Amino acid sequence: MEEQKTFAEWLLNFVKTHRETTITVEQGPWGDICVHMRDYSKSRSGVNAKCSISQEIYQNSKLDFDEILIDAAEELCKEIENYG
Repeated sequence: MEEQKTFAEWLLNFVKTHRETTITVEQGPWGDICVHMRDYSKSRSGVNAKCSISQEIYQNSKLDFDEILIDAAEELCKEIENYG
């Protein structure tokens, strides 16, 4: 069983191993949370992926907020990896 970690711990580990990738998390206009990832190792201008987590999802989820953010970021990693 994997040890549970916070999003901050996940992010620190991620940036240590993905130095050419940026991640931003910000509040959207209707209370949603926007997670945006850009990988500069794929092209000079970077490859983008982003998702929006609605307020309804993070308030009513059985997952805690750290788990929601980690899941979102890991999905964005998979999306960017598809660009080879």
